[in-house]
Amino acid sequence: MVKKLVLVFVFLLFLVGCDLTTTEDELDYSDFPSITLTDPDTQLTQPYDVYYLYFYGPTCSACLSIKTEVLLKLTLLHNDHIFLVETDSLEDINEAIAVSNIPTLVKIVDGEVDWYFVGTTQVLEEINTLS
Repeated sequence: MVKKLVLVFVFLLFLVGCDLTTTEDELDYSDFPSITLTDPDTQLTQPYDVYYLYFYGPTCSACLSIKTEVLLKLTLLHNDHIFLVETDSLEDINEAIAVSNIPTLVKIVDGEVDWYFVGTTQVLEEINTLS
């Protein structure tokens, strides 16, 4: 009898299955702790010649409007590197970077700011060129 119950359970599990994937609507910044920078001193000292810093605010409506697309792109990157920086105030930003609006994507080359992409349109256009 126990064997039959186990077989029925396994069969039902096979039919129903378990979805262990995360849908893009469920993605959150907290899903990327290894690329989240919390110390402004580390923003210009990452171990890559070229990388990007994505500055966003947790309550910024423009940031929230592109959140899913940005985070989905992070899951697809193989060659380029983006680091996340949650910005609640200017204290969260390295003084040498000088971000004044969010969302902003900053391209860093050899430890220095190379280019700013400000606003949803510019951020998404640049992110979509990355691989």
